[in-house]
Amino acid sequence: MMNNIHYRFLKMDLTQFSPDWDHYKSEIPDVGIESNFSFSFNKTQNVLRCTTKLRFSQDSRVFLESELQAFYSIDKESIEGMTNGNELVVPRGLLCQFASLAYGSFRGVLYMKTLNTPMNNLIIPPLYLDEIIKEDVRFAL
Repeated sequence: MMNNIHYRFLKMDLTQFSPDWDHYKSEIPDVGIESNFSFSFNKTQNVLRCTTKLRFSQDSRVFLESELQAFYSIDKESIEGMTNGNELVVPRGLLCQFASLAYGSFRGVLYMKTLNTPMNNLIIPPLYLDEIIKEDVRFAL
């Protein structure tokens, strides 16, 4: 496994933004947030996708679901360095970095999408992704 993995950020897509304005109550301070991270790899383009999903709720009622996809192009030599037989083994540290970049960007996306609405005061709390993403991810080549 190589130490230096070279990649380039390609783009970010907000693939879901589903607010339910009627179920959000700004006067209720308790907001539940569920987060989910998943990864996929396009082997013909050497692109890794990090999908981040956030779900906000109050009193067990979901008032906002959103999904952001971030795409990273990985250098061919780096791909070769992460290849083990017929598998691409993406190190946990790189996955944490990609997820962290996407999660942090989600804050700005949420801010802009909720500008001038009652939901604009929502806070996405920090996450310690190294405690969430515990293993390397393997993709068949």
